[in-house]
Amino acid sequence: MDKIDKIRQMIKYKQLDAIVITNKTTKQYLGAVTGSGSILVITLDECIQFMDGRYQNETCMIENVVNRVLSNRDYFTPIMDFFKKNNFIKIGVENEGISIQKYLLLSEKFEIHQIGEEIVKIRMIKDEEEIRKIRISCELTDQILLRVLPQIRVGMTEKELVGIIYNECFKMGADRLSFEPIVASGWRGSLPHGRPTDKVIQKGELVTIDFGIVLDHYQSDMTRTIGIESVEQELEKIYNVVKKAQQAAVDSVKPGVVANKVDEIARNIITEAGYGEFFTHGLGHGIGIGGDYPMMNSTSNTVLRENMVLTCEPGIYIPNLGGVRIEDVVCVLSDRGEALTKSDKSLILVG
Repeated sequence: MDKIDKIRQMIKYKQLDAIVITNKTTKQYLGAVTGSGSILVITLDECIQFMDGRYQNETCMIENVVNRVLSNRDYFTPIMDFFKKNNFIKIGVENEGISIQKYLLLSEKFEIHQIGEEIVKIRMIKDEEEIRKIRISCELTDQILLRVLPQIRVGMTEKELVGIIYNECFKMGADRLSFEPIVASGWRGSLPHGRPTDKVIQKGELVTIDFGIVLDHYQSDMTRTIGIESVEQELEKIYNVVKKAQQAAVDSVKPGVVANKVDEIARNIITEAGYGEFFTHGLGHGIGIGGDYPMMNSTSNTVLRENMVLTCEPGIYIPNLGGVRIEDVVCVLSDRGEALTKSDKSLILVG
């Protein structure tokens, strides 16, 4: 079943007449033109792109799509005229892809239903081509890290290290980075999302490096924590606890397991080691083209299914001391989880 068919199943299930796709990520997922001046309307029988002339020559991967090129950028008037002509009443919109102004405009004439959550759930199960792309993105991320590690040295700043990461990502062919990389050294390792600063990386510190790339629209996401020349015993202990918890989580991933149970397995190991209060976030999240499910945390009741792709990234963050996080992208196979990021998870010393 292709992606448009999955969307049409949702339209039928929710008894809608049509849906309006304005979210760039969803348009990308479906293979539509992604520009802001292109709006995709899907019904049970048609796929129509309402667009201005800037986009008429762009490639669309949706079969049998109809392009309606508009003379101006008033997209919603012809869309509403189309709905009225077909006597459509129930219209689905993406809550994260439409402005309040346009939502109110549509709601004056039609019965509006939010479908953003439904589309993200559809995207949760990847097809073979999506998994292939994520796998390649992760393989390239492993290669990039191998090129970055020998360049890390005592005395460089966190910003310098991020510059190296960006440089190697693009040299190796990444389209862009999935997010602004996290580089947190020394005491700043206690900040789970510590963005790089002018802090100088010093001997004896741990450095958390969290980055990912986008390749052909699909993302990777990997975290490794490294030591600078040597680390003290307490930091090494924390590292080993996180490593054990992270591997246990990866090993527990398989179809039929509830997401919160995977989180619980990692969290229990960290808690039993005496660091429970310092694991301050959920275990992970879905991976794909962005904003993917499933969420991997203590409140997620999602049952894992084959071809879901997710992260396992537990951490310990101790104020004034530092922190450790280790993260892999994991694909749910028929009987187990496979880590697609394969970089060494031993405590690597560099510098």
